[in-house]
Amino acid sequence: MFRLAKSSELPAARRGAAKLWTARLLVALSVSALPFCAKPSHGATVPAHANLVLMVWQEQFDELESLANEFRKEKTGFYSGWPKLCLLYERLDSLDRNVTDAVWQEYIAKIEKWQQAFPESPTPRVVLGDTYVKWAWKARGGGYAYTVTEDGWRLMRERLAKARTVLEDAEKLPVRDAELYRVIMKVALGQGWTKEELDAAFQKGIALDPNYQGLYEAKAYFLLPRWYGEKGEWEAFVAQAADARGGDDGDVLYMSVARSQAWTEKEEFFKNTSISYERMKRGFEASLRRNPTYFWDMNSYCYFACIAGDSETAKQLFDKIKDRWEGGVWSRQDFDRWKAWANQPVQEAPRSIPPQSDKAQPSG
Repeated sequence: MFRLAKSSELPAARRGAAKLWTARLLVALSVSALPFCAKPSHGATVPAHANLVLMVWQEQFDELESLANEFRKEKTGFYSGWPKLCLLYERLDSLDRNVTDAVWQEYIAKIEKWQQAFPESPTPRVVLGDTYVKWAWKARGGGYAYTVTEDGWRLMRERLAKARTVLEDAEKLPVRDAELYRVIMKVALGQGWTKEELDAAFQKGIALDPNYQGLYEAKAYFLLPRWYGEKGEWEAFVAQAADARGGDDGDVLYMSVARSQAWTEKEEFFKNTSISYERMKRGFEASLRRNPTYFWDMNSYCYFACIAGDSETAKQLFDKIKDRWEGGVWSRQDFDRWKAWANQPVQEAPRSIPPQSDKAQPSG
């Protein structure tokens, strides 16, 4: 069992700096590292975001490695909760983009010390690589390409190059995680790799863990028309991956990966893509047969039924959900608005439709 070091246990010379750094870092921490579309973990025992980051600051690298090694041994079944190792990575590489570069640099320096202490471990390298990726996007900003400054492009290139070097070194280690390849795919997005190069990373990742959903979501994102795909290409990839898996698992995979990209079109998702609502519906039904009281998926299913105009299914789901709405899917106001719509004799879509996310750039 890990524990955070008490301030009194730190060397006297470090106490003041630790308190100052900790205060700055707690303000800098993101509220949530997981995108709305991610399937929440059931009963995860991964330490909280702030606790993990403080462990890095306090250089509790032995404890961090112990956690990573323990979680690495656990094999999570398909769509049965976020793997604990995945959650560990997500919570270790998440600083808010609004924090100053000085805090990013301090955090990176700590991760580098962790890497030096455990040169054969993939964990600090993957965390370091992903941190560089996120720092690169901070330099670029979330606007259109023409709004990015020359300095922003330069810093982005430099930081992505550092991320790639760290991750390529991690590939040479005897122990590798699927998360390594998800982060490599994020570098590919920022550096504009070819589809063949991106797919090579994807294939290496699923060879390690074919159930690692983040890999499928990363490839689908890369293939969006706003990035490097043609119209309909990402949807074709999702269908192909689902067909290859087959059965209920294939439908669940289709639903979950399609859902991960829904924020790009919001309420126009089914109008502007070739994603099949009927197949997503089969995926939701399969998921809820396995876990009938999983209200997060029930809420998500209800949302997609609403934007697809399937009022009959939406009404049935609202009746099951009752008052157990999920804030990660929609606001209470939007939940009530859609519920009123579903219960009308003649349905007309509400004027305001609940956004699932408002991302302007990659954040996962």
